[in-house]
Order: sequence, then C-alpha cells, then structure tokens
Amino acid sequence: MPTWRAIRQHMYELAAADGHVLGEVWTIASGSATTAVVTALASGGLTAQEYVGRWLIRPNAATAADRERRITAFAPSTGTLTHAGSNWADTTFTSEFCEISLARLNILDNAINRQLKRTRKHDFYRFPTVPGIHRYPLAGPIHNLDWIT
Repeated sequence: MPTWRAIRQHMYELAAADGHVLGEVWTIASGSATTAVVTALASGGLTAQEYVGRWLIRPNAATAADRERRITAFAPSTGTLTHAGSNWADTTFTSEFCEISLARLNILDNAINRQLKRTRKHDFYRFPTVPGIHRYPLAGPIHNLDWIT
C-alpha cells in the first residue's frame, strides 16, 4: 500500500497535469532550525514572494511537531525557505524531501481519508451449509484462505 507521502505526491502530479498547482516535492539540501535550503529552487526566474504563505511539509521529520511550517520568506538566489514558526527540533535533512503545498498537511490527509472511505467495498462470499454437519472440507477454489482477514 502506498504511503501518505506517495499519495500526496500523486495528488500534486494530477493537479499539475490539469494545470493547477496544489503542491511541489523537492529535495532538501541543508537547513537550520528556521530554514530549509532547496538548491533546485535557486535556478532564477522566481520572485521572493513565490512561496511565501504556502506550507512547508517535512513528511519524514523525526517528530510530528516538525512536519509542518508556514513559509514566511523565500530567497530565490539560494533556494532558502524560511519559516517563523517554532524552531525545528530535527535539523538533520539528510536525504529528506519536502513538500511545498497550498494546503495544510491535515487537510490533505483528510481528503485522502475521505476518498479511501468512498472506495471501500465489502465483499461477501456465502458458504452453503447443510444442517447437522459441523465440519466442511475446504478443497477446490477456496482451499487457500490467506485472503480472509
């Protein structure tokens, strides 16, 4: 089963394919307690207001408290995203991705939950029984019952 992060990334891709920007996924090169540096964003052509007001999501942060911050400043020359929230306790950005999103993390995850609930299906299989018989051999097409949970 895909992870929440993988599902959110797919949501961003689907929105982009329709011409909408919901979010982006980038690799964090480095950072500090109040910044994350995404060198891929230092390509020029972006304004200092490009990402201000969006949500910086770190889905792989060590603690839940470090997973989401509001971006308050962006330096396009270096790709530095700054937040004014509480300092990150986890400042190890090794091989970490971030999401820059228009929506908060809980809103995205709630949308995923709602869709999963809509797609849930109940499957029923009726076993024919005979009165007075308490044991049935399960030979034939249903002999492997690993699918029963």
